[in-house]
Amino acid sequence: MRPKGPPGANTTHNRRARRGAARFWNWNRERDDDLQQRGVAVEMTTQRLAARRNGEHFELHILAAGGTEAVAVEVKTTLRPRDVKRFEEKLARIREWLRAYAGHRIYGAVAYLEADESVVRHAVRRGLFVIRATGSSASIVNDADFRPRAFP
Repeated sequence: MRPKGPPGANTTHNRRARRGAARFWNWNRERDDDLQQRGVAVEMTTQRLAARRNGEHFELHILAAGGTEAVAVEVKTTLRPRDVKRFEEKLARIREWLRAYAGHRIYGAVAYLEADESVVRHAVRRGLFVIRATGSSASIVNDADFRPRAFP
């Protein structure tokens, strides 16, 4: 189905962006290895995790966990400041929605195809891992000495 837009709009770009974002759904061993190099042991990965608790719906795009740590990943085609804020709000409630991870240290990561550099810096300052898609792969863009924030 062709995406809708004004006559003459460049919808090819939109389709490519969606396909690129879908690559994150195919989280692979390389992303686990990237996190392990940053000190987070990953033993299992769950994609498209959804839950309902107390009448509220909760969804995570990716959850990578191991031992007593877990990284929740929010995937965006274009990362915007409001996406970072909303994701932080979601992370603040993750233990209440996913009680199996109540004893884990929870870190956050945002993955994107496109973002203004100021938004990337903001996400890093907020203590999130930042993952950028490039071509057919993705990589963590945080500095090597970055220490992620553990969310309550």
